[in-house]
Amino acid sequence: MGQWTPEKTREICEITGLKVKQVNNWLCHQRRKLDGRGNEKDRRRRRMIKLEKIRLGTARVSAFSPPELDLMEALHLKAELAEIGGKQFKIPYGELVEKTGKDRKKVGIFRHFLACSRLF
Repeated sequence: MGQWTPEKTREICEITGLKVKQVNNWLCHQRRKLDGRGNEKDRRRRRMIKLEKIRLGTARVSAFSPPELDLMEALHLKAELAEIGGKQFKIPYGELVEKTGKDRKKVGIFRHFLACSRLF
């Protein structure tokens, strides 16, 4: 893949409208995902923070259950693979509404996740 240079970072910033720090943070997170470093540590830290927020009563409840999130993650992966293959991917909103029991507006947030992931 080669070395990442400050010039490449600035180019991504110009294309996306993001700040240098945002791009660098994203790259850092991607490296961690690829080499597996910090995953367990980050997972434990996030769990501790979540438990603390629950204890304090400041936690935000997810609109989707873990199985629903798994379904959306699987569809997200299919969308990414379709894009890599140069194909179109149509979000099956009807299926999502049926399987999650949520209205289309709540399920519609899924397209925002897809749009954000396509920036990189």
